[in-house]
Amino acid sequence: MPNPAPVTERDFDAPIMGASLTGELGAKPYEQPATLPSVEENLDYYMEALLSPAMMPRIAANLERGRRVSDFAEFLVTSGVAEGRHTIDVGVLVLPTIIEMIALIGDMFDIDFDMGLEARSEESKDSFIEVAEAALSKAEDEEDGYVASGMNDVELEEEPEAEEPPVPEPASLMARR
Repeated sequence: MPNPAPVTERDFDAPIMGASLTGELGAKPYEQPATLPSVEENLDYYMEALLSPAMMPRIAANLERGRRVSDFAEFLVTSGVAEGRHTIDVGVLVLPTIIEMIALIGDMFDIDFDMGLEARSEESKDSFIEVAEAALSKAEDEEDGYVASGMNDVELEEEPEAEEPPVPEPASLMARR
């Protein structure tokens, strides 16, 4: 049987598979500390950016096209997190103020806009209500001790509690169990 060739350092001098598909740890902006860590700093940033003379007509045009205020505000907050401007928790805290600022811009331009805080249609609103009612009736049935199964209601039987066998304590750290 022939001897295999000896392994040399040169055999390990190749890139790891998939290394080109990953980035350096900590290289992304959202992996670094936030540039504006406080809520107050972010509120100042968003107020200045949104209420600037260059940005207000662009926001108004988006609202005129039918973009929902809540969607627009969520996009801004998500972009701020991705750019490393603030963390997601700070973004959640400034989101209501951003929504109000965008609504203010819509009011300034006399635009009939959608806040995006309600269901889009009556059908979706009805389906939400149906799901909630079904969950509520199921919870009430379980609370009463009944589970609906087709046309028949079956009373739940309680299982007797099984006794747990005693667990012997080991004599030492390396002792067998």
